[in-house]
Amino acid sequence: MKAAFIVLFALVAVACAAPNKPHFKDARSTKAPTGICAMCIQAITMVENMADQDEDAIVKAVEDEVCTLFPSFESMCDMFIQMAIKEAIQYLEKGMTPKQICGEFDLC
Repeated sequence: MKAAFIVLFALVAVACAAPNKPHFKDARSTKAPTGICAMCIQAITMVENMADQDEDAIVKAVEDEVCTLFPSFESMCDMFIQMAIKEAIQYLEKGMTPKQICGEFDLC
């Protein structure tokens, strides 16, 4: 399941890649997460904020907010969300933050 998540967001990242610029990671940088990590955190945060709703409503909302942004990969994204939602909810119930969960999916 982690592999599917990685593949999905890798495809999204390629589709939305910025112009080629060298990226140097400054150890002192406190910038917010970007790219795949930021997208994952946004999706998991949405799941966290909808914790009082049923799973089907959460899946639909995440699909509508995230998957529809990438029409070329929409069906793959929808499938992944349906597969990963249970695991994400379990991690949230254990008290993990969205960033920690995305780390578990190897996206941050």
